[in-house]
Amino acid sequence: MLTIKSENALKAYNDADKDGKKLLINLLGRKFLAEDVLDRIDSYLDACEETGQEPLKLEQFNFLPEEDREFHYAIHQMTTIYRAVNKDWKANYDDGSQPKWGPWMKKTSSGFVFSLSRFGNASTGTRLGSRLCTSDQKNSDAVGKKFIDIWNKILS
Repeated sequence: MLTIKSENALKAYNDADKDGKKLLINLLGRKFLAEDVLDRIDSYLDACEETGQEPLKLEQFNFLPEEDREFHYAIHQMTTIYRAVNKDWKANYDDGSQPKWGPWMKKTSSGFVFSLSRFGNASTGTRLGSRLCTSDQKNSDAVGKKFIDIWNKILS
């Protein structure tokens, strides 16, 4: 089995001529070669692949009380997604000038829906935790919209 790291494939793709790019797309797929991480991540499994993390299953949370399992599994999924989207960026709560963007949801009759993204520069306090934020509005909006099913498991 041949293993190719996404960053190596992206470098090869960016350095390739027209024919080389076509060959890499045919071999690896357009999604694999997307430069924007948000084009590569559409699911928890995609985020696991992006980070090299072994995916967990809900059953692996059976050590928790039954009513807590889905929530904790969803939190695990969301922190994995944020880790993949943020790459090397981490919120620094000692840096009051660093924006930390997070999606805001509103409750409707059918569940929670994405409303907007907001940011804060505060050095203390969080909404859902320091792992569930991004460095910019674009990524925050995307995570808020794309993964609304997981958000509903967290917020419900």
